[in-house]
Amino acid sequence: MKSGMSQSPAQPQMSRTKRRRIALPWRAWVIEAMPTAWTYGLNTESTYDWKNKQWSVPVNATVAKLLKVGGQAVSVGGGLRYWAEGPGGVPHGWGSASA
Repeated sequence: MKSGMSQSPAQPQMSRTKRRRIALPWRAWVIEAMPTAWTYGLNTESTYDWKNKQWSVPVNATVAKLLKVGGQAVSVGGGLRYWAEGPGGVPHGWGSASA
């Protein structure tokens, strides 16, 4: 099982008098690769907007299967996303994705 957390430097917003950060992204993940070529993952890509004092917190759960198609390895998968917190204009509730 792999897991981790990371913080990426935010893009600074430029003003005439000074530079300042207004958002700080935070990521945490857990990924489990099974011997049967299935991979399960859970992650978040949270961001805090310091200027507006608002969190954006999507939580993602993914499943993928590694297959061989014509001798070529192909990963097929999908997942669900839940927006636990977010400002106006950002999707709320459940979503899905495929890959």
